[in-house]
Amino acid sequence: MKTIKRYNTLAAMALAMFALVMAGCSSNFWQNRFLPSPAVVARPASSQVDDAGTDAHYIRVDEYFVMEQPLANQSFVFASLAKMQARPSPEHELQGRFLRILDNVLIWTSHYTKTRVARESDLVLNREVFFLQLTDDNGNYRAPFSSNETRNGWWIKARITDLSNKNHGFVQVSGGYRVYINALRVEMN
Repeated sequence: MKTIKRYNTLAAMALAMFALVMAGCSSNFWQNRFLPSPAVVARPASSQVDDAGTDAHYIRVDEYFVMEQPLANQSFVFASLAKMQARPSPEHELQGRFLRILDNVLIWTSHYTKTRVARESDLVLNREVFFLQLTDDNGNYRAPFSSNETRNGWWIKARITDLSNKNHGFVQVSGGYRVYINALRVEMN
């Protein structure tokens, strides 16, 4: 009888370990497919920054997005997270010096901005937005899941071009990309 109980206990532990391993190895698609589509995130400004000093996208108050060129008439431009090392000045042609977090490279640029998580009121046509260059299994651009994703990935700056799927949690931006609403950031005024 003791042998049977020991066998049942070992079998239950093995099954539990197998379930944990499979859960850790499965893609986000399988984990998220039973969750509802993300709702529009419109939190009050006071909840935009958590106790660790980062917002919902793991970005700190003293961090900027830097670009090597303006969006202008292009569909999109790449941006990256950076820390300001020197303020823009006339002797540097109004460019600031930034330490790009992605690769620890110092760059000089006049194309930089602070951002915040987008609100419901920001979802208008032609609004310039930022989002991380990460997609889910369906090719939709998503919000970062960790500080590591935020800091080690390229971001994209584009314009909102279509709001027809807003109620389903998406917008379309220039370049034809579908982006989850909770993944969007906008420039701070």
